[in-house]
Amino acid sequence: MIELLKLIGNVMGKRVEPRFVANPVGGYMMSQQADLSKIARELGYAPTISLKQGIAEIVSYRKTKPEPPASLSY
Repeated sequence: MIELLKLIGNVMGKRVEPRFVANPVGGYMMSQQADLSKIARELGYAPTISLKQGIAEIVSYRKTKPEPPASLSY
């Protein structure tokens, strides 16, 4: 999460300091690792853009449309 926060800050041109808070979700795993190997194996999926490029596209879009989305449920 710290690396992701740094990446978002770099894309936005801002220094963002993490703020550590107690996790309100019980039973949450303390360490997680994203792994695309199963989706690659099962569906042949491979990302076509980097995480940095994807974040840059989202930041650019949100700068032109700063209003919050109507729902965070997709």
